[in-house]
Amino acid sequence: MRKRSKAVTLFKMLGLVKPLTGFMCLAAVTGTLGYLAVQFIPISGGFAVLYGLGYDIPFSISVILGSLLVFALLRAVLRYTEQRTNHYIACNYTGQGF
Repeated sequence: MRKRSKAVTLFKMLGLVKPLTGFMCLAAVTGTLGYLAVQFIPISGGFAVLYGLGYDIPFSISVILGSLLVFALLRAVLRYTEQRTNHYIACNYTGQGF
């Protein structure tokens, strides 16, 4: 078995689904942004804990709770978009339609 670099494999896969390259990029972007949203949820929670313990933080509790809600909703929408896009690519690549 011939060993290839990850970049070569990536470009070979992009060549296979060339008409769907835009959807692949959309899936990658939404996946990355969703991952970042997940990372900010515990960070916001940490600020809420520090606020509850009486530490001086640069945000009010309403901003912290609002950011928790926004990050959770963003995560849900971005996750759905990523999964839907990936399924669209898979169904169209195999010729099964969507």
